[in-house]
Order: sequence, then structure tokens, then C-alpha cells
Amino acid sequence: MENKNLMNNITDRELKLCALAISLYETRIQAPESFPEICCLIDDDIVNQVLQAIAEDPEDGIKELECLRLRDEYNQICEQRMEQGKPPVKKKPNLTEDELNSLRLSAENGDPKAQNKLGGVYRNGRGVPRDYDQASMWYRKAAEQGNADAQLNLAFSYEMGEGVPKDCGQAAFWFRKAAGQGDAMAQFLLGDMYKTGRGVPQDCGRAAFWYRKAADQDEVNAQLRLAAMYFHGQGIARDYSRAAALYRKAVTKLYEICTANAEVLNGTGGDSREQETDEA
Repeated sequence: MENKNLMNNITDRELKLCALAISLYETRIQAPESFPEICCLIDDDIVNQVLQAIAEDPEDGIKELECLRLRDEYNQICEQRMEQGKPPVKKKPNLTEDELNSLRLSAENGDPKAQNKLGGVYRNGRGVPRDYDQASMWYRKAAEQGNADAQLNLAFSYEMGEGVPKDCGQAAFWFRKAAGQGDAMAQFLLGDMYKTGRGVPQDCGRAAFWYRKAADQDEVNAQLRLAAMYFHGQGIARDYSRAAALYRKAVTKLYEICTANAEVLNGTGGDSREQETDEA
């Protein structure tokens, strides 16, 4: 039956309990004693929760349980990742004097990529003393020319108050600029600002809009946020099927990230993306 097909991703124990609960519902039998095989389980919290959810809506009840299971699985992976630790962050090497002079010349001649990169050099102190004022100045020059990476970096500068006064409104302004150019991280962070009302009026509908943009680009945090909004019907219509699909994508992506991290930590990683403390 369709309801049972929805349970493909539920653990063996939950699958057994759900199947028994569904049998109770579908046969319209209200007395648990009619099913001797579950007498020992009838007080189990999972059975009671499933029975209640299915009694209210058989299809959504199963989907709701699946969402909860997937959300718990995501949280468990996050906890494991925290316990294991992240792979060592690789910092880009310092620039030589010749490299720095060449980069500065390109930046001064108006090259936005060079300006953004020079901003990162100053922000991270790569061959020069760390200087947030210089970093934000060069980020701004590139951002005003439409460089999405620089717009994201300038937004971070305003959010953190690095080289500029801390200003969530300006942070949202520049996140929006980068988000409009398709930057998934900026889209996710702009969604967060709308969700919490930081720098912009609180608007869960707009938050969902930007989360969806980022989620479509496999931004795992956006997938998780959007899934929660579908699950609770916050800013968008409640939809357990979409919530479960997004939770599943987030879980799958997080497994991939953790596997790649484990390979880096064990020294067996291949061409996994290098983590850096440099500009976007």
C-alpha cells in the first residue's frame, strides 16, 4: 500500500512498530488486545505517537514521522562531526613581495578579482600585517564593480564589524547583491536575516524564498532550514513530503561532507575541496 511505501527510510524497529500501528488503523480495530503480537509494545511511546498521527491523517502521519527521524539523523551526524572534529584548516601561503606588488598593481588598475583577493590578503595577513580597514576598502572597490565574492566578503565585514561599523542593514544589502548573482552562501545567509529580522523586516516568506534558492544549489544548511519551514508550515504551506525530501538531501550531503572530512583527517583524501581561511 502507498502508506507502507512511504516508510522505506525508517529504521527497522520503527518500521515494525509503524506497520503494526498501521494495521490497527486500517482494519479499524481500536482494541490493542486483538493483536497479541503487540501487547508487549502497546505502551511504547513510538507506537502511541504513530497511532495518534495516523488516526489524524494516515498519509501525513507517516510522512511526519519520517521527517522527525530524518531530522534526528541529521542532528546525530552533526553531533558526531563535532566529536570527531573538523579537518585541519589549510591556510593559503603568504604572498611573496613580488606577488604582492603584482596583485596590488592589478587592484589599483581596477581589476575587481584582484581587489577582492587583495582584501583577503589583508584580512588574513598573508604576507602583510592583518588590516581590516584595508580589507574592507578593497572588498568595497570590487563589490561596487559587481564582484559577487567581494559583495559576500563586504557583507561579512559589516556583520562582524571588521574594518567598518557593525551594521546588519548594510550586511543584508550586500548579501542581497551577492544572492542576486546566484551565490548560494549569500542566499542562505540572507534567508537567515529575513527569518530572524536582522537588518531587514522579519519575513518568513522571504526567508523561505532565499532558502529555496540556496537549497536548489545543494547548500545543506538552507536545505535544513527550508525543511523545518515546510514541516512547521512557517512562511509556506505545511508539506511533509517536501520537508522529508529536503531533510533526506541534507542528511545525504552531510554524510558526504563527513566522509570527505574523515578522508582528510586520515590522510586518504583525494581531490576533496580544500578548506581555506581566505577570501571567497
